[in-house]
Amino acid sequence: MLFLYPNSSLRSLPVIWLGSGILAWIIGRPSNHIGASGIIYGMLAFVFVSGVLRRDMRSIAVAFMVWFLYGTLVWGVLPIRPQMSWEMHLSGAVMGVLCAIIFRNWDRPPLVRYDWEDDDTVPDWYPESKQGD
Repeated sequence: MLFLYPNSSLRSLPVIWLGSGILAWIIGRPSNHIGASGIIYGMLAFVFVSGVLRRDMRSIAVAFMVWFLYGTLVWGVLPIRPQMSWEMHLSGAVMGVLCAIIFRNWDRPPLVRYDWEDDDTVPDWYPESKQGD
């Protein structure tokens, strides 16, 4: 998250941390909600939604790689196991999505252009270069 979006992640990490805790406290059942899962789900949701909103393939690829390596992350936001705090997972994901929408214009993905993209000449092997034949 810090590597892909350095400016917006410095502002969204505290919001995800505090917001997921407050939201889990509001919507959560009377139980213990401990751990860093709200931050993890928030960061993953932030990276994925930021990639989709900014059309940044690096961000989408990193989010899919994390989801592939930790395949059970998708099921963590559903109330499947009664002893697991799915409220913290859901609130972290919600805060990550909100931060991605709010901070979508803070960091732009680098536009990588190569020298050959600016070259207007047509190579000899290209079919349109032989118009006189």
